[in-house]
Amino acid sequence: MGQTQLTKKYTLPQEEENQRNFTELLMIQSRQIYHYGIDAIPDMILIVDLSMRIVLVNPAFREWDARYGKHDELVGKLFSELYPELSDSFFEKLDFVLDTGLTHICETTYSMKNDRYYMETRKIPVMRNKEIVQIRSEEHTSELQSPCNL
Repeated sequence: MGQTQLTKKYTLPQEEENQRNFTELLMIQSRQIYHYGIDAIPDMILIVDLSMRIVLVNPAFREWDARYGKHDELVGKLFSELYPELSDSFFEKLDFVLDTGLTHICETTYSMKNDRYYMETRKIPVMRNKEIVQIRSEEHTSELQSPCNL
């Protein structure tokens, strides 16, 4: 084997390793940018998998959950077990997204302890290879105020 062939034989695996390392770095950076973006959104964001197990929550959702003395850990838990007080219509909206693949947007009021909130809710299918793999729920809330407080 000549020097040129040995050099090629050595440099090719090294180039492949460098490319793998670079690709892994890009994936890490991409995940960080994704999480920074989700974390910066003031709306509550929750992502569940198809079994309704919580995959991701943003700080706004954690803050809301903590305000009402709910849970220390959310990720990995079944949504229905953490929030049994939710009405059947909440889960019907998730089923709608799973059945149709369409985004569901609605407005509602929600009471928690003595606070009432107006919510705009978006349930969005997360697709991979044209199949739904998760549902992203976004809740834009504002505390309801009486007309005297406006």
